[in-house]
Amino acid sequence: MINIDNLKRNPTKIKKCFKKIGKTLIATENIKVIYPEKYESKNLAIVDSSVRLVSIFAILDDNNNYAVNNLPIFINLTPSNIDHVTIDNELYTVLEFEEGSTYTENTELIVNNKFLYDLFNLFYTNGKIPWFMDYNDLINIFSKTEKYANSDLGSNPIISEILASIVAKAPNDKSILYREILNNNKTILKTIKPTYVGLMNPFYTFDNTVSRISGSYYSKGLMGALINKEKETTKIEEILRK
Repeated sequence: MINIDNLKRNPTKIKKCFKKIGKTLIATENIKVIYPEKYESKNLAIVDSSVRLVSIFAILDDNNNYAVNNLPIFINLTPSNIDHVTIDNELYTVLEFEEGSTYTENTELIVNNKFLYDLFNLFYTNGKIPWFMDYNDLINIFSKTEKYANSDLGSNPIISEILASIVAKAPNDKSILYREILNNNKTILKTIKPTYVGLMNPFYTFDNTVSRISGSYYSKGLMGALINKEKETTKIEEILRK
């Protein structure tokens, strides 16, 4: 059982839970690695004798501290035990490492970019953002792709900022962008987490009738247009009406 309300984000504490010997990384305390079980169906995690996993996950110690790994590269981990938990109605895989056990046998990681589409599809297209990632983590998912994935996908940070601003919504009203409430109060970033809606969701991603009903999801878009009526007519609609 993991109660995320009791956890404190403390990367300094978590960093002290590791010791490097040559190319091997050893756990100096009992720790857990947690990632969405969906990774396993999206080619972002392969569970075998070891676990090959994209390096976007949370690391927890026994004192309710956690840190976030947010790198677009795969790592091979050797857990002592594998468990599963449900957090916010989503299934997560928990990799357990005992004190003194090997965390990873090789810290020299292989650069490739074949998984980037799957990562984009899960996080942005479907809006499945793990509990441990905050708004800035989401923005920075692809910021280091040039170094770790040999890709220029994250070379323009403005694109990532725009995408994050579209999928992140106000927690109590998905029709309001999270960045809009941030503009009113910057302290919200630390106290209120956004809710997320995938880019292809016609109910909340598009803000006008034409956009909602002209895509591939006509039925859902039509319902969204009827429920969430636009307040102003767009230029495109004015042209179409003539």
